[in-house]
Amino acid sequence: MNLIICYTPLQVKIAEYIVKKYSAEKFFGVFLGSEKNDKIKFYFDKMSSFCEKSIYIDISVETNKLGYLFSLISFPKKYLSISFFEKVFLANVNSLWIQKILSNIIFEELYTFDDGLGNIIKNPPILVEKWLSRKIINCIIRNSYSVKKLLKINKKHFTIYPKYKNIISNVETLNIFSNREPSDLPSTTKDEISILIGQPIFADKDRNISLINKVFSIFNIDFYYPHPREYYHLSNIEYIYSKMIFEDYISELLLYKSKIIVYTFFSSVALNIANFEGVEVRIIKLSISENRDDITNAYRLFEELGIDTYSEIEI
Repeated sequence: MNLIICYTPLQVKIAEYIVKKYSAEKFFGVFLGSEKNDKIKFYFDKMSSFCEKSIYIDISVETNKLGYLFSLISFPKKYLSISFFEKVFLANVNSLWIQKILSNIIFEELYTFDDGLGNIIKNPPILVEKWLSRKIINCIIRNSYSVKKLLKINKKHFTIYPKYKNIISNVETLNIFSNREPSDLPSTTKDEISILIGQPIFADKDRNISLINKVFSIFNIDFYYPHPREYYHLSNIEYIYSKMIFEDYISELLLYKSKIIVYTFFSSVALNIANFEGVEVRIIKLSISENRDDITNAYRLFEELGIDTYSEIEI
């Protein structure tokens, strides 16, 4: 039996193709999540369809550090009924939850796969561990692993970004968006449509709403694909609601539309769909008054990866 651990719907998508590569072997699937909305449920059900066994583990814990430590100490004894695995597949090598799982099992081989853009940017957070504080926590929760140890024993890394240098060596490419089937699509007779990917940029919902309205007005966009963390709604624009991640949704939409123009501020989805035939990605660069390192670093990354800015707006 092999173990495969996922944090996000995109990771489940990657996991599905890894399981296909090892079709003669059985898999135990673990989905670590802090919320279980329709999208998460959809992809956990998908995981259950290609794994022999599967389990969703809620890792949303108390905000205080003491509650967090107690949760890690007891995790994952009550969840995993199997203690030996031949192969383990995971993306988040820096996750304490994952390292705790590995500390409680025996396995023969470790494989990793992409966790989005974190695998192709320079000096990514995934490789950063605060040595002293991590060492203390590891002693308390009895964690035997670190990022350095996991990368040292890693046998192979599966990537969905073949054109970019990965932070992990010995890479094998997975083409996870090659097969498409019809699903729920927006009702329009236009052969070319445009979609804005939702992204809550600001803590203030009114600033986000103002930004979205401004972008729709300037670029005459057809549809809006909301971000799961959005808690506001704009009544004057047409939404696309889907249980699928955006990459899957666009892949299926291309069966019916000859061209899809995707507008985004700095979502990693832009990189995932940039090579889709029939898709044009347009990066909208935001010019804001406050200093935001996350925004600055995102646009710098797109420049390094050769993805040009389509337009710049002031907000």
